[in-house]
Amino acid sequence: MEKTASFYGYRSFADCIRPEEDDADKTMYTRVVNIMSHGNYSLYEPIEMMEENKAIFRKVLMDFRRNFPFNPDPFGESIMEDE
Repeated sequence: MEKTASFYGYRSFADCIRPEEDDADKTMYTRVVNIMSHGNYSLYEPIEMMEENKAIFRKVLMDFRRNFPFNPDPFGESIMEDE
């Protein structure tokens, strides 16, 4: 998201998080993505995310893909089936 924001000229990756108009959780989505991406997590000792965090990341990813429709071939069809 940081590279996409830079490419489109946005100031922050948070500008790429675009939930529906009536979704008041944009701030929460931004915080979760930021903490989970840049937190103190070891690459060598990965820990599976909690189901709640998985659901948040899945929603953010689906919204991101909907708003920034890159070539879908590298992702395969299965990722879009969860919508």
